[in-house]
Amino acid sequence: MTILKVVLRRFSRLILTIFIASTAVFFLLRVIPGDPARIIAGVEGAKNAQVLEQIRTRLGLDQPLIVQYLQWIGGSFSGDFGSSYQSDTPVITLLAERLPVTLGIAVLGMLIALMIAVPAGIISASNRRKPTDHVIMGSSHILLAIPEFWLGIVLLLFFGVYIPVFPLFGSSSLLHFILPALALGLGRAAFLARLVRTSVLREFSRDYVQFLSQLEVPRRRLLFRHILPNAMIPIAIPAAIQFGYLLGGAIIIEQVFGMGGTGRLLLQAIQMRDFPLIQGTVIMFAVIFSVVNFAADFLVILADPRSRI
Repeated sequence: MTILKVVLRRFSRLILTIFIASTAVFFLLRVIPGDPARIIAGVEGAKNAQVLEQIRTRLGLDQPLIVQYLQWIGGSFSGDFGSSYQSDTPVITLLAERLPVTLGIAVLGMLIALMIAVPAGIISASNRRKPTDHVIMGSSHILLAIPEFWLGIVLLLFFGVYIPVFPLFGSSSLLHFILPALALGLGRAAFLARLVRTSVLREFSRDYVQFLSQLEVPRRRLLFRHILPNAMIPIAIPAAIQFGYLLGGAIIIEQVFGMGGTGRLLLQAIQMRDFPLIQGTVIMFAVIFSVVNFAADFLVILADPRSRI
């Protein structure tokens, strides 16, 4: 199968994933309890049926559900996610203001995870069943068991209060992003380190490695020139999936560190039953997650012809 056909097939899956996610969130929001009109009207206004009807008419909630869906999905394809029920601000504007914070945490967290995971996995594989291997794998078990929000609180207290190296709250400088990214990245690093170790060990057992070893190729050259390039290919897609976990984890971490990203925006929207804002945020996350995975797929397709089957 040609590269173009494979890419087109993966791209069609990307579009389908985004469509299913957007459709699911639209109808699920209409099923769960909570009336946006009553929240907007307030305690007193909610007692007046006429006021509630006027609000529903203004928001378009009086129309049949299928009509609401078609109007919304049609606007979404053109980048119009509607306006927030609470502020009447276009959803795309609100997301554009908050997205850099969330992406900053996730990207920095991913960099931290890879910077720790790759060396740790290589060292662990190179010292299989030795004390170094046991220490690294044991540490990864511990980090995987620690909730990210709890780790964030510990880091905040230690490096923000007891040893005030980093600022506590806000997102005005790069220093504000280090602790949140570290809280997210350590758990992902533990997961990826185990994958790197497994992948490197798999390459160690390949025939070509045994052959090169018999030729007395220096171990360092064998590792960095032959083993690692092949071992890193299977890690690309799991790493992309972990980026999705980082985006999801940022929702909670933003609350811990008082950062005004899309995570906090989404939680506020859920509390207020702000349908357009919730839908727009979910689609944005779905698009980012799908695009990152598509990019990882594309790199694997280029690097490994076997993946084109």
